Amino acid sequence: MRSRHRWVLIGSLVLLVIGVLPGGRPTRAQQAPPTSWRDLRFPELPPFRPPQPQAFRLKNGLRVFVLEDHDLPLIRLVGYLDAGAVYEAKPGVAGLTGQLLRTGGTRLHTPDEVDSLLDQKAIEVEISIGLTNGRVTLAALREHFETGLALLAELLTSPQWDPERLEVAKRQRITVLLRENDDPEAIARREFQKVVFGPDTPYGRYPTTQDIGAIRREDLQQFYEQYVRPDRLVLGVWGDFSTPTLRRWLEKYLGDWRPPRTSLARPTFRPTRPGIFLVKKADVTQTKIRMGYVVPPFDPKRAYDRDIYALQVANVLFGQGLSSRLFVRVRSQLGLAYYAFSNYAVQFDYPGTFTVATATKAESTLQALRALKDELERIRREGVTDEEVQVAKEALINSFVFEYESPADVIFNYLRLAVTGLPMDYLARYVPNIQAVTRADVERVIRTYWKPEQMTILVVGTPEKFDGSLTSLGPVQEIPLGTPGR
Repeated sequence: MRSRHRWVLIGSLVLLVIGVLPGGRPTRAQQAPPTSWRDLRFPELPPFRPPQPQAFRLKNGLRVFVLEDHDLPLIRLVGYLDAGAVYEAKPGVAGLTGQLLRTGGTRLHTPDEVDSLLDQKAIEVEISIGLTNGRVTLAALREHFETGLALLAELLTSPQWDPERLEVAKRQRITVLLRENDDPEAIARREFQKVVFGPDTPYGRYPTTQDIGAIRREDLQQFYEQYVRPDRLVLGVWGDFSTPTLRRWLEKYLGDWRPPRTSLARPTFRPTRPGIFLVKKADVTQTKIRMGYVVPPFDPKRAYDRDIYALQVANVLFGQGLSSRLFVRVRSQLGLAYYAFSNYAVQFDYPGTFTVATATKAESTLQALRALKDELERIRREGVTDEEVQVAKEALINSFVFEYESPADVIFNYLRLAVTGLPMDYLARYVPNIQAVTRADVERVIRTYWKPEQMTILVVGTPEKFDGSLTSLGPVQEIPLGTPGR
């Protein structure tokens, strides 16, 4: 016990001497800690180099990216199909085609047999088709992956569109449509897509209950033959496998799948004229507000154009995150909403939108709407600060690094490059290109690409409770809510 006290005393004296002798004085940083987060300084991070998966093509041209990961005895596959509802001749066909590819059986197995085989081996298989692309997934233990791959290949190459499963899928889809008008946010998303693209265009068209009810097996087969094909599919596989073995499996089960000789062109689009649209919904206390217009896709050959990166910085600065212009003004300063955001879609395959949105109580609808418009005008008129640009650049770079936390993240990012036609070194050059963006670049793209005068405005809410009339902003067109899905 005495020995322990002696060593404690000696240690205390040593610490005291270190604290008072000239050579042991605390550093300047210890004496004067930063008083603000703005004063914090960190060493520059080393260059970030994204991991690169191995890439190859099957004999039929199907492109594959693989990344071995032996931490767990699992293998996962994901596929992106460059086809979606924008290509369908009848509204609703693409989504049902994706669902029935998974549930409709194959030439060799009935739907129940497929389900039973997957359940016995705890294999997960999903297939879906959305607006512009489809997705295929497979997950299995290492010892069951080949079985799962064989079944997935059957589903993709010899679907049978079981009539009973088709009727079930149609009823499910109709039920979703009938419930959609219960959700103001779903209404806002749907109607905004219609008013900015046009309700009769491939990008703005929306299926009705009658459309779904009229779909037949022949419609699914026709869409399948035209658009579900290996030359429009790219696969990514990661997990506990050896690449030569995996390649043999893929060739065995998918290598003989041949694409038709027909070529496909992207659907065209035409921007609509700006306007103000109102959807009346009496049973809500909040108003959903969306403003925006169509943004054409960028040519992948412009992948390294400075404007591409400056637009992303401008978008983060203006409407992404807690320090963005919109959030600070609409929520923090005016207290009008829980959220306010913008999204400028920098896309290389299909058109997107420049969207500015918020939700506010009905009694502050016009105040919130004017705040959105004012901030958009102000940033064009007054420009931005060097500090805002730097904060936005750091946010983009920091989030980019975290997009590679797992092998799945790596595969997903490279599939995106393959689907959009971007160069394979796009990811490796992303951070330096963001770092090179200047304040002048941001102000230039805001003046060039952001067009407040082209903004279409959509409001979903109860106009009797608004703090004024929407007509004070211009002519208003009412969109009848009507019977859901009709």
